[in-house]
Amino acid sequence: MYASQLPDPTQADRGYVYAVARRILRDDDEAQDVAQDALLLAHRRRSQFRGEASYRTWLHRIAVSCAITSLRRRRASRRTLDAFAAYAYASRSIGELADERLDRRREHARLAGAIAALDPMYRRVLELRVGEDRSEQEIARALEISIPAVKVRAFRARNMLRQALPAAA
Repeated sequence: MYASQLPDPTQADRGYVYAVARRILRDDDEAQDVAQDALLLAHRRRSQFRGEASYRTWLHRIAVSCAITSLRRRRASRRTLDAFAAYAYASRSIGELADERLDRRREHARLAGAIAALDPMYRRVLELRVGEDRSEQEIARALEISIPAVKVRAFRARNMLRQALPAAA
């Protein structure tokens, strides 16, 4: 079966994709969204179907990929929320002493200095990832580099910061 012969997704296909997403995500609402995204992606990419595997196997792979992407987004979102909650908790204490505020400002200045000292290619990836909360794919497009290059640069930038900050203490 070639792309021109691919059928439109049937109700059975929809149920199958939903079941795959549900098994991975363990959340009905999110599985519904992922199933819809996967079917839309399959429809858009049906010209890429080569017929080397069955249509259902191809559809399964797309559903799994979409579900895993959703899990990664959920995990990244949770990390961001946890960091924000920790910051909000730390900054809301009313009776904070002046020297504690000064220490926090110094720490912020140290971090800003360490980031400014980074090589521009690493600093830019870090700014887009943390400062603007962009995905690796968005960063890759913005900087016109590959996604693996984005991951490597982000990893190296974090390691450089880890090395720079304890030395300045």
